[in-house]
Amino acid sequence: LVDVTGGTWDVASTVFSGPEPIVPDSIINNATITNVATAISPLRFLGDLTITGTAAHGIVGGQRLTVLGNFTVSNGADVTMDQPADTLDVSGAVSFSGAQDVGTMNAGVILVRGPSFSTPNTTTSFLTSGTHRVEFVGTGAQTLTMGRSFDQPFADLVFDNAAGVTLASDVYVDGTVTLLQGAVTAATTVVTAGGLVDVTGGTWDVANTTFSGADPVLPDSLLNNARFTNTVTLVQPLRVLGYAILDGTGAHVILNGQKLTVLGGFSLTNGADLTMDQAVDTLDVSGAVTFSGAQDAGVMSAGVILVRGPSFTTPNTTTAFIVSGTHR
Repeated sequence: LVDVTGGTWDVASTVFSGPEPIVPDSIINNATITNVATAISPLRFLGDLTITGTAAHGIVGGQRLTVLGNFTVSNGADVTMDQPADTLDVSGAVSFSGAQDVGTMNAGVILVRGPSFSTPNTTTSFLTSGTHRVEFVGTGAQTLTMGRSFDQPFADLVFDNAAGVTLASDVYVDGTVTLLQGAVTAATTVVTAGGLVDVTGGTWDVANTTFSGADPVLPDSLLNNARFTNTVTLVQPLRVLGYAILDGTGAHVILNGQKLTVLGGFSLTNGADLTMDQAVDTLDVSGAVTFSGAQDAGVMSAGVILVRGPSFTTPNTTTAFIVSGTHR
């Protein structure tokens, strides 16, 4: 479509069916892409933009695509975002239900301004990596729903919405989660390898947060439950208002001269261990304390565990709880 007049192509729906079609810089209504299409300049869609069909490949090409309506990828289609300048800015709902190839969305940013971001229960509908990020930047309440979250991880995820975002499913993030403003609320689990940057302080109201990467970024406080499955070295005091769980043979939490305060229960399980080797190391637990991991000799040689809750227990194993030195 060559629109010399610029914006007077007032057709309800335009389908671009051929490879590398000519697309004007602005389309008033809805547009559908069913073949390979590479943006060579910024594009603005005032209606919905749909990329659909196994032959459909939308390549952002270092440009900015602005969609004032809904954005949908479906029926085997995919999107390529592999340049830092790639920007997909959507004011409506965002839905990925196509078939992404691994590595095709490894840079750039998706700006979610509309009410929702969703994927179905399929393994390849949404695959990101590298420096790619998704930012929730709406002005009204938003919802994030991942149909198959463990197969559809975000590379990096940013929440910047004063009205708040609700997570309706588990969410996996291979990089870092950043909360700039507003509350993020969920009765589900968020798994993050890079950690959580909570600039607002305490509005990360997610029921369960799992830190799966080595030495992730940690906030100073978590409202609910925290699970650690890799090496974590505290660099500041940490306060967990729910349960704190060290889980798995890869889980090694090192207090590093800091205080870990847990208002719920504290447990080590499945081969995890805790390092307390400095005099000021403090574990302060208001709930039940359970050591059923696999402590190495000498790693708990100093500091103090303050047991304020109803119980302290260990199982019938030789390495679940080993202390020495000045530890008490």
